[in-house]
Amino acid sequence: MGVRTLLTVNQRQLYEHLKQEIREYIHKGVEAFERVAKDMLMIRDQRLYREEYDTFEEFCRGTLGRSKTHVNRMIQAGDVIRGLMAAGETVLPNNEHLARQLAVYPERDRQLIWQRAKQIAARNNEKPTYQTIRDAALEIVPSDKIKERWTKGLLRRLEKAARALKMSPDFTILGLDSMLKIVFELVKIRQALDEIQMLAENRAAQLKRE
Repeated sequence: MGVRTLLTVNQRQLYEHLKQEIREYIHKGVEAFERVAKDMLMIRDQRLYREEYDTFEEFCRGTLGRSKTHVNRMIQAGDVIRGLMAAGETVLPNNEHLARQLAVYPERDRQLIWQRAKQIAARNNEKPTYQTIRDAALEIVPSDKIKERWTKGLLRRLEKAARALKMSPDFTILGLDSMLKIVFELVKIRQALDEIQMLAENRAAQLKRE
């Protein structure tokens, strides 16, 4: 642990106020995530945590019980909401996941994508979903860019899953009930992987024939 830089009196008061506000809002659900994101952005960018923690990662874990990656995603989602509000939108994404999906696309296109997603969802008297946002983006953002982002996102998820499964578990400490549950989950993972692999191999074979 290095030498921590002291805050000014005003910065310390602001830090304590923001921490308390985050703790109060973070459990209230999606209605408050934009406010939480704004507070966390201020703490991160001004390094208001520096008297108490060495890094923003430590602050996220110690104060919020969340990873820095998750918190940064919340900040990103809050930025999307603020951008839509500034553009005059009154009907906004009703959860963090939808806002993060919009954040995948260029800032200049987000309002158009969101407006189109609402139109698509309204056909079935539904609210916009991950799929309707993606469908809207396919109409607005050039397809090559969509394919590139989708491919990168899929590869990141597959790489993350591969890393998570690289383990050497000690099954000798577990009883029968636990082992049966583990086997059941592994079977589901294997089935899902088989389906994905089959789709990928079929598509690769199709491309070779073209």
